Amino acid sequence: MQFLQHLDRGRIWFLIILLTAASFPWSERLNSVGIVLLLIHWLSDMQLLTKIRSIRWDKPFIICWSFFLLHVLALLWSDYPGIGYKTIEVKLVFLLLPLFFSTENHMDKERWKILLFVFTISCLLSFLYLCGYSFVHYRQLGFGMMFKRMYISYGLMHPGYYSNYIALAITGAMLYLIGSRNKDKPYRIFYTISILVLLLTLILMASKTTLIYIGILAIYTLWLFSSFIQQISYRIGAFVLMCLIAGTAIVLSPPIQVRIQEMFQDAQAVNKQTAIANSTASRIIAWDVSMDLIGKKWLSGYGTGAADTVLRMEMAKQGYQALSKDMSAHNQWLRTWLNVGLSGVFLLIAFFVFIALDCLRKRKHAGLWMLLLIAINLFTDDMLEIQAGIVFFLFFMTLILYSGKRRLKGYYS
Repeated sequence: MQFLQHLDRGRIWFLIILLTAASFPWSERLNSVGIVLLLIHWLSDMQLLTKIRSIRWDKPFIICWSFFLLHVLALLWSDYPGIGYKTIEVKLVFLLLPLFFSTENHMDKERWKILLFVFTISCLLSFLYLCGYSFVHYRQLGFGMMFKRMYISYGLMHPGYYSNYIALAITGAMLYLIGSRNKDKPYRIFYTISILVLLLTLILMASKTTLIYIGILAIYTLWLFSSFIQQISYRIGAFVLMCLIAGTAIVLSPPIQVRIQEMFQDAQAVNKQTAIANSTASRIIAWDVSMDLIGKKWLSGYGTGAADTVLRMEMAKQGYQALSKDMSAHNQWLRTWLNVGLSGVFLLIAFFVFIALDCLRKRKHAGLWMLLLIAINLFTDDMLEIQAGIVFFLFFMTLILYSGKRRLKGYYS
């Protein structure tokens, strides 16, 4: 094991971080390789015992482990343990990533700059790939169809997941522009262009939750941008005008108009014949049926892995036959409540509250924006049940949370 003493563990660790981050816009599952590499790297440390003893049992760490262990415990009263084991497998990152990053974290200001650049480049390249893929496979359908959200995203993944990665890249680029002021002009030019291209990407993907998030980010950014106006009344007027212009430009874009029309039309189609293709009405029905089920077992839930099955059975019982085959809760708060009961919901809320407080105290703005992005998604998707969502969230969130916190002295410092 002598050769390990001559390895720069910090550089190897950072390379794994870069590769994992860059993989998100390209595949829903490729990030598994990054998690395995992080595990191997963590275990191959000659100071492993020292690192284990260095674990700080802070509130986010305890909550992450408690949330995972609660799902393990809830297997005891689940009628569907086979499905439950798959749920546990997905949620292993609640156990692993806080452990990895709280005991060994080599991020610094320069490495964050590199990570943002690599992640942004990866997002841009993935969008170029999607444009090429859509042209090759769908050009015969016409130019307009090539850029329809489900067609242009088909080459990689669902547009909802993909939009989250793009939104994070935009957030990072925006925070860089705000923080760098007039320094690093080449980077400022690069991120300005990147934001415009990635905003176009989001408009094409037309994910409702992500657009809500970007709208909030835009309001915040425009308010900061108006700070050069000294008189408060003029500043507020200019701010409102900029918001109206930006909002109108986005709302009038064809992909967004189509999504808005679909949403209002679909919301009126809540009936027993509603199909899963109607994303708005099917969600409304799923939320309503989920609340009926929660009312029967609000304290303990139905056990890990049971949420989908009991929801579909109840839908069939209530006459929603078209939705009873493939529908899920499409709301992580309700999904968690169905699986592990009220305590799971409390742990999830506590996780967001304590991380938000930590980020506020340490002025980690990227962490706050990441929390907001995920929190919005949790209301319309089972994000923590899907690898494309849960690994993405916990990878960046715990990396931000524990950055600058754990770097043991020695050969990998």
